[in-house]
Amino acid sequence: AYLGLGVFDYQAARLPGIIQFSPLLGVRGDEERGLERIHLAMDKGRYGSRQAAQLLASIYILDKHDYGRALTVVSRLRKDFPQSPYFQFLEIFLRHRLGDWDGSLREARDLFERTKASPREFNRKLLSLFCGLAAGKCLDEADIEQVLVWLDHALESAEGGKPGPWLSLLRLYRGQALDILERREEAVKEYKSVLASPAFSDFHARAGHCLTQPCGAQAALEHLRALSKGEP
Repeated sequence: AYLGLGVFDYQAARLPGIIQFSPLLGVRGDEERGLERIHLAMDKGRYGSRQAAQLLASIYILDKHDYGRALTVVSRLRKDFPQSPYFQFLEIFLRHRLGDWDGSLREARDLFERTKASPREFNRKLLSLFCGLAAGKCLDEADIEQVLVWLDHALESAEGGKPGPWLSLLRLYRGQALDILERREEAVKEYKSVLASPAFSDFHARAGHCLTQPCGAQAALEHLRALSKGEP
């Protein structure tokens, strides 16, 4: 009950359409009260606590941009769902935004190691991972700029390491990020680097394809959708 009341309070206070309608019912939204009620549902609820936590994480990330509070909620969700790639991915994102570069990279390496035994199965989750936080347009250029910063840091941290799946992943993703930003010459160098490394998963096929034609935002999104359906 508190979860439902909290959602109404929060949305009625923020969404113009609900603001116009709610006075007709004699009810007005209250953003702070809404958050307090959702927190109560998370802390004390028997059945809706996890749903409330997921909602709060979305609010703090997308609406409030309060990454510190979001990380507290996501850490709780990770304890409830320790095998969830999505919540670990959220922690990677949040630690990066909070300036915890080493923590973000550590979680990313751990996620990769946990999933590289079955890359095809993990690939089916990539669409939700990459687009789950996209309040508007998935693979937006502003977001990709942030991704590129993260990838550059990860590559600097791995400098001098032997070629392998982790470095290939970083190079492939960096190439695709550069393609989305229309920095084609730099992207081509990354794809060639992937092809010069040991084969893993579909990295060689993807890099080879992106060498023949730019893998911009629309192409990347179509690829993610195909992977989510288990298509080749």
